[in-house]
Amino acid sequence: MVMSFWSKRITIGAVFIMLLLNGCGNGSSRQNVMEDPADIKSLTDATPVTADEYGKYIEKQISDVMAELLNIGDAEAETIVSDDLVVQEVSIDTGARELSEDDKDNLIKQIKVFCGNDVSITFSQEKGEAPYMSDYEVLWDELQYSYPYLPCLEEKGIDVDDIYDRYAEKTKDITEEDDFYGMLQNMLAELQNFAHLNIASPEDYASLYNIFVNDDYYRETERTYYEIVTDPKLSKRYKILESSEQFVQDTQEQFPDVFMQYIADCKALYIKIPSFQYELVDRDSNIVYEGLKKYPEAENIIFDITTNGGGSDGYWMENLVAPFGGTYEFGYRSFFKSTPLINKYYADSESKPVSELSDAPEWASELGLDRYYTNTWTLSEEDFDGEIIDRDIKKWVLISNRVYSASEKFVCFCKATGWATLVGTKTSGDGLGPTPVMLLLPDSGLLIRFSGNVGENPDGSINAVAGTNPDIMCIKDETPLDRCLEEIRNK
Repeated sequence: MVMSFWSKRITIGAVFIMLLLNGCGNGSSRQNVMEDPADIKSLTDATPVTADEYGKYIEKQISDVMAELLNIGDAEAETIVSDDLVVQEVSIDTGARELSEDDKDNLIKQIKVFCGNDVSITFSQEKGEAPYMSDYEVLWDELQYSYPYLPCLEEKGIDVDDIYDRYAEKTKDITEEDDFYGMLQNMLAELQNFAHLNIASPEDYASLYNIFVNDDYYRETERTYYEIVTDPKLSKRYKILESSEQFVQDTQEQFPDVFMQYIADCKALYIKIPSFQYELVDRDSNIVYEGLKKYPEAENIIFDITTNGGGSDGYWMENLVAPFGGTYEFGYRSFFKSTPLINKYYADSESKPVSELSDAPEWASELGLDRYYTNTWTLSEEDFDGEIIDRDIKKWVLISNRVYSASEKFVCFCKATGWATLVGTKTSGDGLGPTPVMLLLPDSGLLIRFSGNVGENPDGSINAVAGTNPDIMCIKDETPLDRCLEEIRNK
């Protein structure tokens, strides 16, 4: 039989208390009890139980439950016990953590098993001095040990030590989670939110929940993300989605529809795509078909992603590449630090020691990256269920420094395979890697995200630093679209 954590706790605690009370006879505090060295080392068969000793035992049981189940290691429980060993009052101080109503209900049930139904139970939050300092140090420990880009920021002229010192002083004076949340937003902005370094907003969390909980495929294949998105220790600001359908609809309304225009003198179908957001994949699944059906004379198709900050790789793979058919292979190397946090997310990456590489980039050792893996993507029309467009059409992709994340990966794909000609200016990069890792701050329950890997460009540079250069660069005061149309006209 499988027993839940709560059930096991209640059973073990109840059995011990029954032995304790049976040993006490008719409520007398002078009776002998059986020893339980794991819980009350001071009690033996020859030692009488006092109200103070019994109270300390109950306090330890409650504190152990809160530490093990809720990960609140600094919670304090105090009891008032009568001389006949009746627990009259239990007071629980949860420190910086605010308990949910469900957690309180579970604890109340547990305490009443230990102490009886008549016990008075109260909860409080005596946060003490600098209640968020522990979370602050947890975050900076991971930034130092797991986040690979601090040296890159320092090379960009950012004084990382100064940022740590200044915001540590601010943290000492913060007593409310909202203030801590806002302070972290400001601090991570000073670090340029570089390589996906940010604190998850409630809106971010809703999207993560929709992907890693509501999507059957990702729920089964990305268990580490599923577990952190459903962790009971999450801050109450992160709300569970009541309706996935409503969330998708609301998200789609936030993003403008794909803009489409036909430029007759260039025989070019122009499509501007504002985002690759996961919730837009289905909405925009037919944009290529609809455009070419409406303009069958088109000989060029221009995808404008100059303002596209990323989203889901599935968007560009399914909606842009797959309809044109063909088979493409696209690969890159990715490097990371082998730390407990990172290893949780990259356990299935089939990584190898960097020391085995004869052509390891110099920056791998400079950034302290000791593991790497080769990621190879194969896109084949055999895996596509939709209709294949059997037309000879020239493809162009317009890019800028606002291209990032998943839209960057699309650009890297185009560059590596020649699928489309890139026109515009250099991108912002950080697309050669998996979903950013997530760090749950234990006291506040806030979620921090950052890229845990460093993707390598074909020329050996760091993708998040160098980005990707276009095949055709804009000149001064020229837009990517102007440049593209000029190229088409001059063919």
